[in-house]
Amino acid sequence: MPIGKIISIVICVAVIVVVALSCSRDPNDNPPTTLRHQTPDDIADVSEFSFSTGGGMRKYSGYDFAAKTVGDKALVTVRPNDEPEENTVEFETDLEIMKELRTIIIDYDLLRWDGFDKSNKHVLDGKSFSMKLKLSDGTEARAHGYHSWPKNFSAAEEKIERVFMQAYEKRTAQK
Repeated sequence: MPIGKIISIVICVAVIVVVALSCSRDPNDNPPTTLRHQTPDDIADVSEFSFSTGGGMRKYSGYDFAAKTVGDKALVTVRPNDEPEENTVEFETDLEIMKELRTIIIDYDLLRWDGFDKSNKHVLDGKSFSMKLKLSDGTEARAHGYHSWPKNFSAAEEKIERVFMQAYEKRTAQK
């Protein structure tokens, strides 16, 4: 086999490997280092927060979370992962959840996600997300994507899911 053909094959294989590896992980999924561009005193309290995911091949894939400050309580809505919409639960809890969400907003710089609206048109069955938040001073941020993620998405998503599911489990245990 001629050397030129061997070199062409090696280059093609190398390109395929690089493309496959770059598609296999979220390039923005870096654990937070020093993300606190804002300090806790820099942002107002959270008045509304919603976060949802969906997609994939399963019928009820993804989840929906929402929390809203109502007086001295938080009104929380949870549709757990892979559950049908009729299994959505709404309940009141203390404002601790709003404080935890505020910490996530600060730690993962979610206000910088505002305006994020990207999709990977080459993926037909990927995951999507949507986020909306409103602070008590009127500041709002909205972001959504389809198989495309803002910086630190996976780490922030994990924390958000944990906060909502802990409130959900605490409420379930009290019944």
